[in-house]
Amino acid sequence: MAGVLCETTFQQVVFDAAFKPAAQAWRLSFQPFAEAMRALRQRCEREERLLICFSEFELRQVEQHGDVDLSAIYVNALAYARRWRNRFHPQQPREDNSLKSFFGLINYRVPAGVEKGHAAEWLRYVQAQLAAHQGKFNRSSDGAKARWRRLLKYNEHDCRGMRVLMRKIVRARWDPAFSLTANVRAQSK
Repeated sequence: MAGVLCETTFQQVVFDAAFKPAAQAWRLSFQPFAEAMRALRQRCEREERLLICFSEFELRQVEQHGDVDLSAIYVNALAYARRWRNRFHPQQPREDNSLKSFFGLINYRVPAGVEKGHAAEWLRYVQAQLAAHQGKFNRSSDGAKARWRRLLKYNEHDCRGMRVLMRKIVRARWDPAFSLTANVRAQSK
């Protein structure tokens, strides 16, 4: 699954057929991974946008499983966040590069219940419930429905919080030559 935040519009798309019933129950888009990544790349190119993700993990996943080259539009937000933290928050531990640690620096609050993500655990539980109920999400336990809801909210706040972080970084303008650049592998300074 992926969340896409563009301006103020947030959308989620589910890729794994095992979760299609849950996606349908929540009226989420369902597309095979490669197809969704091609559509995302085409949209970015058509609208002249960059695709900002928090690390290079997503880029590697797309390269391995999506058969799509996003490098011309892909921005690794972590590279910029490290530089910003080192410049404006040098007292912060450098070994913690989680998105949530950066949320602390910008006072972005994630709602209770989703602040500590257990996405993999939530997914496994929902998947087991779907399997036990022959793919009928409405027959899944209340616990499975609650975990699915938490997963969606967790993903949404990752996207919204990263947007706040990136806006703060861009506004800081500590370097006169600063600009977001696709496929940058900036080193922490």
